[in-house]
Amino acid sequence: MDSLIEDVVRRVVREEIVAVLGEQPFRLALPLPDAATAAGYSLETIRKAIRENELVPSYANSKPVVMVDELSRWPRSLPDEPR
Repeated sequence: MDSLIEDVVRRVVREEIVAVLGEQPFRLALPLPDAATAAGYSLETIRKAIRENELVPSYANSKPVVMVDELSRWPRSLPDEPR
């Protein structure tokens, strides 16, 4: 069952990325503004998740990027209920 949910989340994230970025070649890593748009969150929410070690960035030189796999993992780790 988890695999099915994971597949659905991955497909939705990919569709959102295509919707935002258009039919560009698929990218494995997204700069923070693109990651925020693709995930449907604000840039500040993405930065806060990184500060709180909920979302793990990678670094291309000195600039953080979010791997697409990490971006699809993060929402699944969020609570089911509001805090």
